[in-house]
Amino acid sequence: MTLPSSLAIDADSLSGDESHGKTLTRRANEGTQSIQRAIAVLRLIAMRGPAGLRLHEIAEGLALERITAHRIVKGLVFSGMLQLEPQARRYTLGHTAYVLGLSASPSFD
Repeated sequence: MTLPSSLAIDADSLSGDESHGKTLTRRANEGTQSIQRAIAVLRLIAMRGPAGLRLHEIAEGLALERITAHRIVKGLVFSGMLQLEPQARRYTLGHTAYVLGLSASPSFD
């Protein structure tokens, strides 16, 4: 089994070098940051409602670089959490977000 490069540990990293711990912490934080940013995108679009948002509005609303916003949105579209309305070029919540909301709703009754 091969680990992704972000999880791979070589023999030198087992030496107890303090910089290694910082590297692992940074990698863990990068993953957390990506998740937090994706959730922020979903919340922002959900607050906008059915009108959705254009890419530049997402980037500006979350103080992200446009390329970063695009990368996050692209992943969320691929997973079905967002959908793109092609003519208006606006992103709205997708089918997967709807299904997740439905399955969580009994917990809040």
